[in-house]
Amino acid sequence: MYIDSTLHSLRVDRAIRWIVGRIERTARRHEHELRNDIVVPAIDVTRPTGAVDLVAKENGYVVSVDTGRLDDLATERSLEIVIRTGTGRPVVAGERIGWSSAATPPDERTLTDILDCVAVARDRNPDSDIGHALHVLVDIGLMALSPAVNDPQTRVQCAEALTQVFSDLARQEIGIRTRVRADGSPRVVVIEDTIGDWLDAAGRQLLLYGATDRTVTAALLRLGRQGERAARSDRDRQLAPAFAADVDEVRAADPVTEGRVW
Repeated sequence: MYIDSTLHSLRVDRAIRWIVGRIERTARRHEHELRNDIVVPAIDVTRPTGAVDLVAKENGYVVSVDTGRLDDLATERSLEIVIRTGTGRPVVAGERIGWSSAATPPDERTLTDILDCVAVARDRNPDSDIGHALHVLVDIGLMALSPAVNDPQTRVQCAEALTQVFSDLARQEIGIRTRVRADGSPRVVVIEDTIGDWLDAAGRQLLLYGATDRTVTAALLRLGRQGERAARSDRDRQLAPAFAADVDEVRAADPVTEGRVW
């Protein structure tokens, strides 16, 4: 039994390290592909009056957005283009995923050309989708938290791996992608998930199911503090401290350990 448990731990440890490496490789590839974009932490994308909706043509997940081609179309046809559904997001046929505006409303051919720049597939692509591997890491942690598995080491290891990942991601150019005019105003905007979005989604799932495990909440508190340090935008600087505060509240409410110093 001891040998089986040890072998299981080694396999899980290897899987977690592989996933962390996969996230790092995907982030580097993502940054390379976006090298001609200007990445910003926040931007006003209020839909202007008279804008024409961009509607998804099929069900699936966005696996890539060609900002270079979008910029060419925007330049050639004097357009402003906003894609609100970035990489990794699910879409449904007929759903609005963005809009385009111009002095003269774009015709059907132009709208088709714009939508062709947004690649949709049935499955998420781990080579371009940082959030996909993050969700896999969280899923492992959630399985370890389940009563059927009850693997304390793995669930803490997942939370600690997330902290490492967010520390690495903070050094990458990740965020809202833009292409701009000579005067600096945006011509193309693609709303991608930010570090704050991922931290909020990943951390809160683990907090929901691991609230009674002090080792898990301690690791999640470190994750929240790291998110505060890594935050680049006002929104991320609100999400990370809010998550850390919620972890603190959960820990303080534990009647077994209330009043202790951790």
